[in-house]
Amino acid sequence: MSPAWWPVAVIAYATLLLATAAIVNATVKDPYMDEIFHIPQAQRYCNGDYWTWDPMITTPPGLYVISSSILTPFMQWLQQDLCTTAILRGTNIIFATGILVVVSRLLKVLHPGIESARLSLYALALGCFPVSLFYTFLYYTDTGSTFFVLLSYLLAKQRRYWSSGLIALVSLAFRQTNIVWLIFTAGISAVDILAVNKKSDDRSQALYNPSVDKATSIAQYLQSVQSLVILAITKLPQLIPRLSTFILSIGAFASFIYWNKGIVLGDHSAHVAGLHFPQLFYFISFLTFFALPFMVDSKIMKRVMQQLQTLSLSWFISAAAIASGIMYLIHNYTYEHPYLLADNRHYSFYLWRKLYKRHWSVRYLLTPIYMACGWLCYITIAPSVTVLFLLAFSAATALTLVPSPLLEFRYFIIPVYIFLVHIKVPSKFKNGLAIVLYLSINAWTIWMFLHKGFIWDSEIGRVQRFIW
Repeated sequence: MSPAWWPVAVIAYATLLLATAAIVNATVKDPYMDEIFHIPQAQRYCNGDYWTWDPMITTPPGLYVISSSILTPFMQWLQQDLCTTAILRGTNIIFATGILVVVSRLLKVLHPGIESARLSLYALALGCFPVSLFYTFLYYTDTGSTFFVLLSYLLAKQRRYWSSGLIALVSLAFRQTNIVWLIFTAGISAVDILAVNKKSDDRSQALYNPSVDKATSIAQYLQSVQSLVILAITKLPQLIPRLSTFILSIGAFASFIYWNKGIVLGDHSAHVAGLHFPQLFYFISFLTFFALPFMVDSKIMKRVMQQLQTLSLSWFISAAAIASGIMYLIHNYTYEHPYLLADNRHYSFYLWRKLYKRHWSVRYLLTPIYMACGWLCYITIAPSVTVLFLLAFSAATALTLVPSPLLEFRYFIIPVYIFLVHIKVPSKFKNGLAIVLYLSINAWTIWMFLHKGFIWDSEIGRVQRFIW
């Protein structure tokens, strides 16, 4: 049960979003960046034109369908055009508030027995996650995409598998890459279904899936995968009916790929998939930065110190091998997308220019930082999840990020949320600290967006603004 103050907190959260949106809309009245494509397309839908499609739009029309479905009845009733830039942006305020509620319920499912006030405060902290919250105030697909992916995952953890599969299908209408999270959710659902028999006396009918902090060898990971495959084949007649909506959704997506001759709608040239492995290193650093308020824990620090005190020759050999592998991937698979190098409105542009472009050696010298971040994330989540979850999450994150040639922080939002809802629930103090940090970052980025605009020589009179 949620604490008595939780409904007030949700209302206050939504009110803060509305107030911030009003300030943004008063300053940025016209469509900005990708909104110049999204908003006219939504307005076509509001006017009943479902057949004209802007070829520059590369994502499906889920956002436009929902916005027009909400606004059209009111337009007919009031006899007034409501599909304005400001009102369309308001769609994402609904989704952002929905994310807060879904995260709150998801935490209760994943962490039973934890004090409700602590869970609710943690949900509030995650609801303030800066990159996600920033895009609430623009008419982008990210907020709706995140909402439906998390809702699908919540329903799966509640064992409402049919509903979860249908909601996952809706998430595909926002972003094609959500097929990865659909498969991830289906896989976790299969593990949960099969785990019901884990206490069976017949070991062949029991799923081997230890918690990560209890798995001390690669053999245990392989044994977990083998156990899952064998048991899934054995229990296939039980799995298929319960996961049928996931299977139908995957089939529908495959049909779309066949019809569209590829995953990207519209402009394919700027979204050519590749092997961009360093994306994983950027992500792990990004995740560590935003999870740091929750990671500063005496138990985690104690474990780090224990590891440092027991260093051996084999540890140094393993570390050297991992470092060599990271540097090999950096050397062979670093990709500088033209948008990253040319678009000085994104923070990633400045990160790349000020850090990675300072000297050719920098990208290699960051290897120890990537390793430290990876280890910190590992020991943070290890006590809370199983081997099969960690494998599924790692695979889903890699499949989402590695094919993307462009370093863009928006792509990190969903894996960050999935990671953070699973770690040990932080104390009230840490949650309060995170809320202050996140709100400070939000205030700064929104202030920069609104008040530090600049003019390109190629677009005189049009203000360019900083954005994640």
